[in-house]
Amino acid sequence: RALNNEAARIAGTHGDLDAIALLEVDNRTWNDLSASEQEREPWASTLLGPFEHNTLASHYYYDLEGREFVWDVPEGRDVLTLEDLEEQVESAEAQVRSVLGGEAKGLPSSRDMSADTSSDEDACDTAGIHQ
Repeated sequence: RALNNEAARIAGTHGDLDAIALLEVDNRTWNDLSASEQEREPWASTLLGPFEHNTLASHYYYDLEGREFVWDVPEGRDVLTLEDLEEQVESAEAQVRSVLGGEAKGLPSSRDMSADTSSDEDACDTAGIHQ
C-alpha cells in the first residue's frame, strides 16, 4: 500500500491522471467482486500458509475467501507460502521502482516496512500463531 500511495503521489506531481486512476486501491472484499472478477483472480481458492501453532505440533492454513483457518489442504487447492508472497511483493516493488526511476529513492522497501510488523507479530504470538 505504501508503494502504491507513493506511486500515486508522484504521478500526481506530474499531472498524470490516468496513472492516478490505475493506482487507486481497490478495497472491495472477495464477496464484493463479480463472478467474472473472481474467475480472473489468479489466487482464487488459494490457501495462505503453512503457519505453525505454538501449542500443537502441527501446521494450519488460512482460507482468504472463507475467512477461516483450516488444518488440512483440500485436494485441488493451492498454497501460497509466505516465501512466495514475499517474492511477489519484491517483484511488484521492483516493477514500481523501475517505472518511477530516480524518483523512487525515498520509497520504503518491503524489508523496511517489515520492521513495523513487530506489533502484528506480538499479536500473533498472543493468539498462538507463528508466521
